[in-house]
Amino acid sequence: MPLFNHENKNIVKGALVLTISGIIVKLLGLIYKIPLSYILSDEGMGYFNSAYTIYVFFYIICTAGVPKAISILISEENTDNNSEKVQYIYMVAIRLFIIIGISATLIFLLFSRTISVLIGNRGSYYTMLAVAPSVMFVCAGGVLRGYFNGRVNFVPIAVSELIAGVSKLVLGLIFAFITVKFTDDLCVVSAMTILGVSVGSFFSFLYLAMTKKILFREYKDINHVNNRNNIIRRIFKLSLPLTLTSVIGAVCNIIDLSLIMRRLESIGYTDFQAGVLYGNYTTLVIPLTNAAITIISPLFAVILPYVTREHSRGNLKNIMNKTEFSFGIINILVVFICFVFLIKPYGVLLILFEDSSAKIAAPLLYISACGILFMSLLTAVHTILEAKGNTLFPLISLTLGTVIKFILCYILIGYEDLGILGAPISSVISYLFSFVLSLSYVFFFAKIKLKVLSCFFPATLSCIVAYLFTNVLTRRIDTNTAFGNIIYIFCLGVIYLAAVGVCIFIRKNVNLYKTEKIN
Repeated sequence: MPLFNHENKNIVKGALVLTISGIIVKLLGLIYKIPLSYILSDEGMGYFNSAYTIYVFFYIICTAGVPKAISILISEENTDNNSEKVQYIYMVAIRLFIIIGISATLIFLLFSRTISVLIGNRGSYYTMLAVAPSVMFVCAGGVLRGYFNGRVNFVPIAVSELIAGVSKLVLGLIFAFITVKFTDDLCVVSAMTILGVSVGSFFSFLYLAMTKKILFREYKDINHVNNRNNIIRRIFKLSLPLTLTSVIGAVCNIIDLSLIMRRLESIGYTDFQAGVLYGNYTTLVIPLTNAAITIISPLFAVILPYVTREHSRGNLKNIMNKTEFSFGIINILVVFICFVFLIKPYGVLLILFEDSSAKIAAPLLYISACGILFMSLLTAVHTILEAKGNTLFPLISLTLGTVIKFILCYILIGYEDLGILGAPISSVISYLFSFVLSLSYVFFFAKIKLKVLSCFFPATLSCIVAYLFTNVLTRRIDTNTAFGNIIYIFCLGVIYLAAVGVCIFIRKNVNLYKTEKIN
């Protein structure tokens, strides 16, 4: 199979569209927080963030597994161009999750006062009321995103995310500026500000619904009543493990806070020192590792319907070709990011943060670099299993890895020579364990033989070449400054991309030569 055939080009285009929209949305979120902090002050931001944290919990519960589950079901039926069945699956799913979304919104509304009391922030009550309706819209919107993903149409998904991000920024700030003219009650101002999230989620849902109606034919008279319960069972069977997997990640962050702080205090750190180290780790290192995953995560969303379709056709060869292609793309992106974090952890941090904070975080980022690679590969393997309808084993694998992470974290941080370094070390080992476990399952039980090591060769070789050339070209640049590191990383990236291009060109021509020789 050619390296860049028509479908593989579509995969890259789809991933690129979602990546660009994701980056723009992240930038909009950053722009949003700057004026917001001045308008609301620390007190108002406390109300806003408390309500938003609770909203995110409801958001995960209602939407984490829904788009993937719907995408898998739609992709399976779309294989045979069974448009009527695809429409019926959509109808059942959208009605089901509108009911679930309304129920979740009502629960959020009814228990907002109780929740605000339990978290010790009564002033966040009105903000919770204002953001609660968005749960209903994102729940229904999740079905539409899954529908478009299953139909291999990624532009509406990207546009809907931009609509939500822009509405959150523009409307949120407009509501905030108008409200402060009438009242100085920060509880009310916070509530009106977060209303932009609710309105944005409504506009996003409305856009997806209208686009779906325009692009795809709707069948009015569909009689598959006997299959309704079947579809509902399959949706829950697929989505529940996916949702639990996302919930594990959210719960891990809460447990991390308590575990790391207490273990640091147990080896002699004061509350203040432990707080500084934990804050440094979670503010500098974790966001950078998460940003790396954010860049490549769209590829997993794009590859899902393609692998699902090939699985429905029983075409094992194409499944392996698609997954190896995705592994190759992942490695091109992730290996470079990991390489930069390994050779320039202090330099990367110096570009974004103060010198004193960067020096503390540099060893943590150095260790975390390998974790990014294992996490990416783990997500790729899990995407393959999910596309085959197996959403349970990824949950088991991640759960076992998480248990190992906490055990190691408790033990390693207890050593004075390691301290906070035990946190990233335990994360790297846990991701490696889950990856090896999941990859073994794919090899021996799913019967998919992946050439994982061969996928690393072009990226690794390109990194070495780029490193050697960049050191020669930038030998007179002072890399102890933020600007110097920007120049160094930019040169490294340009040379790396050129080297990768040469590797791909050589590989493509070697494959063509082999094909011609066989013929």
